Amino acid sequence: GAKVNIRNKEGQTALMQACFKGYLAVVRALIEAGAKVDAYEKKLRLTALHFTAIGGHLDVAELLIESGAKVNWNGITGQTALMFASIEGHLDVVRALMEGGANIHAADNVGQTPLIYACNYYTLPIHFTVYVCLILTDKGKRFHRLKLVFVGILIAATVLASPGVAVIWLIYTVV
Repeated sequence: GAKVNIRNKEGQTALMQACFKGYLAVVRALIEAGAKVDAYEKKLRLTALHFTAIGGHLDVAELLIESGAKVNWNGITGQTALMFASIEGHLDVVRALMEGGANIHAADNVGQTPLIYACNYYTLPIHFTVYVCLILTDKGKRFHRLKLVFVGILIAATVLASPGVAVIWLIYTVV
């Protein structure tokens, strides 16, 4: 059989390349042939899921998650697939990663979280997804009613004014 985990000169596997391009049928075939979903390239330690998040391919992301990809793997800079999806503005991939268990509180090597990336790099829909997720995935902790009202005001302010200011304020008051 073919060596499905062989690497190119950049240290990337065929699975990583197929994921970046969004070739679902190729990704499926490679996984079925034994490709390692959590193999990482040598330079930045990015996995196939990172490449999928950068490319914004929902169907491929879902397949990788179903195949056991580590959604919280961080590369050499500490960035997770969720951070890359937030940077690129791939809302559907952001949602899939969060539903797959991605840690929305994870910080990279310089302390930036997916929420910070969302407000620094992209537009309103990502902001909504990430900080509404902060509320919904509080893992059993109860927010004080006043905080919920405050969060609602921040969401309204984000819609009507500057998203960056409201989101940064939210990080300091809720998280």
